[in-house]
Amino acid sequence: MVKTKNKNTEDQLLDRLSNAGWSIVAKDDDTSWWVDEHWTIRSTSQNYGFELVVNFLVDPMYEGKDKAANVWLVTATSSKPKDRRQAESAPAGMVLSRGKIPENIVKFIEQLDGIRNACEGEVN
Repeated sequence: MVKTKNKNTEDQLLDRLSNAGWSIVAKDDDTSWWVDEHWTIRSTSQNYGFELVVNFLVDPMYEGKDKAANVWLVTATSSKPKDRRQAESAPAGMVLSRGKIPENIVKFIEQLDGIRNACEGEVN
C-alpha cells in the first residue's frame, strides 16, 4: 500500500476530475488528525452545481507531522464528515495502492459520476 498523496497522484486526480466535468471550489487543510485535506468539488456538466466533498484520510497508525505523506484512502461524501468513521463509510472511495493508482482513480471518478447521475436534479 502506498501511504502518500504525492503531487503526481494529486495531479492525476485533478486532471481526471476536470475531464469528467468536476471543478474544485474549495480546499480545506485545517483538519483533524485523521484527515489531511478536504476538497469541495462541483459538477460543471450534468446536474450542474451538484457538490461533493473529497476527503484525504491519513493512515490510522501514523504518528507525526507530515500527514500528506501518509494518506492511504480518498473518499467522497455529500458533506464534510464529522469523524473518520463517517468518512470511511462514504459512498465512493479509493485506496492509494502502489501500481494501481491510475486504475483506482478511474474507478473513483466513475463512482463520483454515478452519485452525480443518481442525484439528478438535486443541487446542494
